[in-house]
Formats: sequence, C-alpha cells, structure tokens
Amino acid sequence: MKKKSTTCSETGRHPNGHTQKGAPHVSAVSISALAISALNGAWRGMAFFAATAFFFGAILFGCSTPGHYLPDGAFSFQDPQSRPEINALISEIRKKNAGLKTFKGIGKIRFQRTGASQVARAAWMADVPGKFYISILAPVGPPLARFAGDGSSLYIAVQNGSKIYKRRYRSGIQTAAIKRFIPIPVNFNDLVLFLAGQIPLPKRLRADFCKNKKESGRCLIIEDTESRDIQRLYFDEDKKTVKKIESYSKNGALKYWARFGKIKETGGFLVPMSLFFSDDMGTDFSLRISRYWPNAPVLSESFVLTQ
Repeated sequence: MKKKSTTCSETGRHPNGHTQKGAPHVSAVSISALAISALNGAWRGMAFFAATAFFFGAILFGCSTPGHYLPDGAFSFQDPQSRPEINALISEIRKKNAGLKTFKGIGKIRFQRTGASQVARAAWMADVPGKFYISILAPVGPPLARFAGDGSSLYIAVQNGSKIYKRRYRSGIQTAAIKRFIPIPVNFNDLVLFLAGQIPLPKRLRADFCKNKKESGRCLIIEDTESRDIQRLYFDEDKKTVKKIESYSKNGALKYWARFGKIKETGGFLVPMSLFFSDDMGTDFSLRISRYWPNAPVLSESFVLTQ
C-alpha cells in the first residue's frame, strides 16, 4: 500500500485516475474552534469545552491529506452464493457471536496523534448492533464525560454540566461534524460490533479472494453492493478467524483499519480484550478491556441521556 504526501493546497491523483483536491484536516483539540465549528455553534459551554479538551487533549491542529488507497488489483466480485468457499467463510463470519446481544465492560481507552496521547479509564455498555453508552471516569467523583447513542442520536454530558448535548447521526455513518468533534477512526455502529467480537459486514455484498503477500492467512475482499465501499478481511493462520480489517470508501481511500488483539472466551463467547484502530490522518484509538460481561442486562433508557 503506497503513501502519497501532499500539502494542503496540492492535488493528489487517485490510483484509478481521479484527481482529488487536498483539503486542510482539523485534527482536534486545542478545541475552541473544533467544538464550535464542527457542531455549528450548537454545543457551547465552558464545562463542555473543558471536559472535551481533557478527553481529546492529545490531538493537535494540523494539516494532512488522505494518502492510503486500496491497492490496484483485478478483482472478480461475485455473489457469494456462486462461490461455495467464499460463501462458507461469509456464513461463519455472520454466525460469530451471533448470540451476543448486549454487553458491559470496563477498561482503558487511548487516543494518539502525532506522538502525543491521552489515556482514560472508561466503562461502557451496548445493545448490539448500534446502541451504546460510554462513561469517561475521573480518578474520584462523577464521570468526566458521558456519551450515548440510541441508533439515531448522539448524546453528550459533561461533569458539572447541566445541559445534555444532542446531535442526530445516521446509523453506521460518522458524519463529518461528529468525526471532527469526536475523532475516533471507526463509526459507532462498527465499534459496537467490534467490541462484541463481530465483523461489520454489509447486508448485501459481493466478494473475491485477494492476495495476502505479507502474512500466511488468506485475504477476502468485499464490496458493499449499495454503497460500493470496500473491505479487506485478513484471516489468521487457521484461515477462519478474522484478525484485521481495512475499510475503504468507494473511491478507494482508506477510512480506517481495525485489528483484534487478545481474544478471551467469556460466557461461551470469544470476545476481544484489546482492540486497535487507526485512520489515514494519523489518529490511533485503542481499547484495553479488563472486565467483560456478555449478555448483561441493559435498559433501553440507558442509551438516551437525560438530566
């Protein structure tokens, strides 16, 4: 995979021949402009400013342009039903932890950009596939910040803040405004599925095998037949377990990659105890999980923050 570097005013050429204009990328926090511009001035307040600045304080303003693209290659995307071996792999992936409907966890989250980083303790719960609650814990006292999503709206509350901040988002899609404000590489729905030890496959897809020159396991390339987005799935040596995913937009630009770390059997499920994510803007995001409760009871109202 080749890396293309450009300045903010230069243009880069996509491997497929399309010209793509570089644009300044707001990397995050020094956070004043970020919080105001990303959320169109709707989410203001000193408490919100302070907690968010703490949470994403490692990330600095900068200029970067996407440079990783889907490697060139001739792929014969086909309906998995016409390829028995691929169809069997897809079926196994879809069945992985299918009985895991909810979970709770405790651990540490880490953000890094340009060598600086922030680490925080956190607790979370989720209703698979797209509802979640995350609490960023303080050393003592109430949480520094709380985040929740009910599948259609994102909610944020901060320590000592009396206001709940709400923003609508489309299921499975991190809008530009939300990603600028909360710059994790992966969208919320995918994050919940990864935490559940599952793979975020599109509902309707076509697939083909791809070359995996660097590692011994096989590689499967998948096209979403609706969005035309692409995924590359890298399997472990057993050729059945997915260990890494690369997610690309329809024009071939890398959106994020995700890698499973340690896996542990808990309550009859193979669940991750560490997860690592990165994007093409130099953002690294990881979770190290110390406690995991599969199919723990959760209340639907937990995913909507109120006063």
